[in-house]
Amino acid sequence: MAAAIVSVQHRQRHRLAFRSRDEFPLRVAFGEAVRRRREEIGISQEELGYRAERHRNYAGKIERGASSPTLNTIAAVASALEISASELIARAEQLLSERR
Repeated sequence: MAAAIVSVQHRQRHRLAFRSRDEFPLRVAFGEAVRRRREEIGISQEELGYRAERHRNYAGKIERGASSPTLNTIAAVASALEISASELIARAEQLLSERR
């Protein structure tokens, strides 16, 4: 029975992982805002991950819009990028409004 539960959970995660980026426009815009700010201050994804106390691969997932960061992660990433969380989110909202 435990194997059946794990199998169902795996299929659900797999299905969510391969959804279109268009289904999560704010998440994608947030990732783009993170990437732009990171490049603006001249740090690597590895350095961003180190500063935010997150794995560098997770920083890449955020930038690609492949992950939905928690509020704690948003605050940690913003601090690592030397910007407020509200400013980072505002930049994401601006990018999103430009696409509409």
